[in-house]
Amino acid sequence: MIAGVLVEISHKSVDKIFDYFVPQELSASIQIGVRVLVPFGRMTLEGFVLELKTSKDTEKELKSILEVVDQDIILNEELLSLGKEIQEKTLSTLISCYQVMLPKGYKAKKGSAVSTRYDTFYCLSEDYDESYKVNSSQARIIQLLKDKGLVLRKDIIDISQSSLNTLLRKGFLKEEKREHYRFLHETDR
Repeated sequence: MIAGVLVEISHKSVDKIFDYFVPQELSASIQIGVRVLVPFGRMTLEGFVLELKTSKDTEKELKSILEVVDQDIILNEELLSLGKEIQEKTLSTLISCYQVMLPKGYKAKKGSAVSTRYDTFYCLSEDYDESYKVNSSQARIIQLLKDKGLVLRKDIIDISQSSLNTLLRKGFLKEEKREHYRFLHETDR
């Protein structure tokens, strides 16, 4: 398999897609829109996969993709088409158009890492036993989870951490981590 990669250099002479061979061990991770690490001249650069194609005759001449940086698709179809539209209407390079749309951590830059925040949610597990004797604090937690189903940790107020830990240890509660989104509405949870 061959991947067409747009490298991180924002210069008109390099504003095109370069073909790279996809090694067998990376083929399952390669998708359009993922960030990859590729050799480019004497440098190693990050770039985005914009095309996938099959061609047996040129694979031996091509350099190979070194690594998949992110398992998630960074540039979805909507961002890909928007970037091309912006490039057509302005004098910008395609990589500049994509990078202006992305948060700092997702821009193609060697060594950049994305810091992800997570929210902790709790819910009753299937192993919850009604016959288990609980103290009043544990009973409030259980009642809250019965009423609401899934509850954000910060919404469990005035309840001791030890009661929560005891219910978790017994397997009566499940802890679930979800990525934190800044503009998440209460109805979206």
